Amino acid sequence: MFTFSKNKSAGFLAAALLANAAAGAAVANDEGAVMGYWVTEGKTEVVEVKACNEGSRRLCGDLVWAANGLGDDTQVLAGLRASKGNLSSGNLWNKGKFYDLEGGKKREGSIELLEDGTLKVAACNKRGLCKNQVWARPDANMASLPEHIRLASR
Repeated sequence: MFTFSKNKSAGFLAAALLANAAAGAAVANDEGAVMGYWVTEGKTEVVEVKACNEGSRRLCGDLVWAANGLGDDTQVLAGLRASKGNLSSGNLWNKGKFYDLEGGKKREGSIELLEDGTLKVAACNKRGLCKNQVWARPDANMASLPEHIRLASR
């Protein structure tokens, strides 16, 4: 679904989105804080965020579960990754690419780890119109999720 690399260059959303408290920045500065499973806002997909390759500082997100299954129409999307992005500062990864499951297009975007532990995801079209979502960690009580994803939330 997306990839991001850790690099200290400034990004297009940095000024608007960076308002980190000093206490939150130390934890958020570690890309490990965003690793793992994330449930999309509509609770219809689960994305796993991990290093793109062993030793890589780039982050990748893979679609690992969909409420309607990973059947014929979504099988191609499982494990889908897009191109590079940059970490501008603290907890913001930007200039990444997202695959829009609804529209079937790649969009430029960013992810930001918020102080409450959620993940703000912004994906923008070529005209700069953005869709924002807030993703959360899986809840152990989400019965529709596979057991290994629910157990990872503990």
